[in-house]
Amino acid sequence: MNGIAANDTLNIRAEPNASSPKLGSYPPFAINIEMLRVSEDAKWGMIGMSEGNGWVAMRYLKVTPNDTSYTISRPLNCSGTEPFWALNMTPRGTEFTELGASRIDLKDISEAVAQPGSLAKFEEGPTKIYTLMLEPAQCSDRMSDREFGFTGRVFIEAPDGNRYLRGYCTMGATR
Repeated sequence: MNGIAANDTLNIRAEPNASSPKLGSYPPFAINIEMLRVSEDAKWGMIGMSEGNGWVAMRYLKVTPNDTSYTISRPLNCSGTEPFWALNMTPRGTEFTELGASRIDLKDISEAVAQPGSLAKFEEGPTKIYTLMLEPAQCSDRMSDREFGFTGRVFIEAPDGNRYLRGYCTMGATR
C-alpha cells in the first residue's frame, strides 16, 4: 500500500466514493489485496469481503501485474459447495476439510505457474494426491453476495476412487 501512515488504515467503503458508509478497513501494511474490478474512473477498486464486496481507493494501492514468475500467494483460501469443502494454503502449511470430517494436514509437493493459471500438488500420506488448479476469474459461491477473484478446482487421486471438486478462491484473509 502507498501513503497510509503506520497508525492509520485503508477504509473499505460500501460504494466507490469517500462519503459512502465504511464497511471495514485494512491495516497500513496489508499485502495481497485481491482486486475484483476497477471503477469506470479507475479511482476505486472492488475487493471481496466475508459476506459481500467493498471498495477501496486505488491511490493507496500498489498494483502488481500478474506474471509467470510468481508462486501462489499465501494465504490462499479455496472452498466449494455441494459438497462443502475447503483447501487453505498458509505460510505454515496446507490443510483440507470437508463438512462433517476432520481437518487433514497436507504436505506441499510442487507448484507450477503458466499464465493465466497455476497448479499446486499436495499429498496425504503415501497414496492420496490433491491437485489444485487455480485460474483468475470472477465467480460466486451462489450463496452470498460475495464475489471471488479465482476459480479453484481440486482433483483428488485416491486408491478407493478419484474425485473432482469445483469452487472459488481468494487471496489473504477475508475482511
